[in-house]
Amino acid sequence: MKKNLFVFLVLICSTAVFAVDNSQMLSDQKARYTAIFNNSDKNQDRVLSTEEAGFAGLSKGRFVSLDVDRDGSIALDEFLSMAATEESKGGEGADG
Repeated sequence: MKKNLFVFLVLICSTAVFAVDNSQMLSDQKARYTAIFNNSDKNQDRVLSTEEAGFAGLSKGRFVSLDVDRDGSIALDEFLSMAATEESKGGEGADG
């Protein structure tokens, strides 16, 4: 799982974020990305802080681009929108 998370984070760090409706993701894709998010959310507060994102391999710039509502954290819906973008591009996601 750690290898998959690393591959996924490298992938998202090298691409731009575009708003994509995550409701079109397949349920198994959504479950996979939700698990990645939950594994990264060390304090289980349902958002990723800059520290948690840093431990997960996200740069400060990448964090800022994912924080769409600019509240200083990445919520699950922001994370899933990014994941839906990756899936729509045909990205390999976490299963590399």
